[in-house]
Amino acid sequence: MPIARFFTYFAALAALVLAAPAFAATGGFDPEAATRAYLDTLQGEARDRSDAYFVGGYWLILWGTVVTVLSSWILLRFRWSSKFRALAERITSWRWLVPAIYAVPYIIIGSLIVLPWTIYTGFFRERAYGFMNLSFGEWLAEQAIGLAISTIMIAIFLAIIFAVIRAAPKRWWLIGTAASTAFLLLTVAIAPVF
Repeated sequence: MPIARFFTYFAALAALVLAAPAFAATGGFDPEAATRAYLDTLQGEARDRSDAYFVGGYWLILWGTVVTVLSSWILLRFRWSSKFRALAERITSWRWLVPAIYAVPYIIIGSLIVLPWTIYTGFFRERAYGFMNLSFGEWLAEQAIGLAISTIMIAIFLAIIFAVIRAAPKRWWLIGTAASTAFLLLTVAIAPVF
């Protein structure tokens, strides 16, 4: 799931960066004034709680990166990744399908490795700050749906990228960038619906 979240966050950030100057230039939206107006509504304990949530979120970015790297290290260190590739090669003789099949166990096992961290950051922390109205079972069901969608999308993406690399070994970076951009736009258009 980290790759899917990366695409989602990257797209949202790109949209904000590209849209903010246009709104500000036309006088239609001033992000600084809107932020100041919102922060002025928060006083006392509410302001302290808001600050604690966001400052803690900065640390979560750092520790989330450490957890993700650790998960990848575990998959590589114990040679699970190579076993997933061998399994994918046994399942199909079509080379273009191997990366997609490989992605499925890699993503699922990787998500299970980081599950305790995901439960803390996505459920318990959100509940502690009053941002979660789902039960644990409901939240877990939504996470499973997100994992299924991410697994399918990443498998498709990897099949396309590796097909591009094989088809154009000298210009794969150019065609791969175009394919990644198209995939990112598709993900941004479809992800919010799901």
